Amino acid sequence: MKNFHVLEHFLPPGSVEMVESMLKCFPVNLRISKTRASKLGDFRPLPSQQFHIISINHDLNPFAFLITLVHEVAHRNTWNEHLDKVSPHGSEWKQHFRSLMIPYIEKGIFPQGVNMELGRYMQNPAASSCSSPGLTKALKVFDKGDSLLLDDVPTGSIFIIKDNVKLMFKKGDKARSRYLCLEMRTNRKYWVSGLAEVIVQPKKDS
Repeated sequence: MKNFHVLEHFLPPGSVEMVESMLKCFPVNLRISKTRASKLGDFRPLPSQQFHIISINHDLNPFAFLITLVHEVAHRNTWNEHLDKVSPHGSEWKQHFRSLMIPYIEKGIFPQGVNMELGRYMQNPAASSCSSPGLTKALKVFDKGDSLLLDDVPTGSIFIIKDNVKLMFKKGDKARSRYLCLEMRTNRKYWVSGLAEVIVQPKKDS
């Protein structure tokens, strides 16, 4: 990547030079992607070309953008060492992720709440930061917009899921990490993750 100045619009203060240094050591073709409901970023190896491709969703808050970028660069380094002979999120990837992330933590790039949850997540990092409820909620504080996590919405609230506005739900009781919610138009019930981003619908005047 050559146009590092573009990243200033997406990264936390104080991290741009560090990211520039990282990407000079581990060069990739970095693309800023449109919003994707199924993933925050991805890594695509291109063995026949000079640089592999990493894409990051454009609408992530700066701290989520940085964590996602480090996540994908760790995939790049794992691939360069092992190709597809190891698990995508196995011990090799975990080691690369930790070693890449530690300098940002030590530099104090992240707010205290994110830093604390990121430290817990790094003990056993998984396929996505979304798999850690604590880290997801800590990052959510810095999102723009009017969406909330379903966990933070009162029972009985009427809501739509941010990435599926065609369905309207009423929040029901929780079982483990999901809520049994009633779809208002069809009266069908669905299990919805407590980490789903939702937009609460205003109450109608009676």
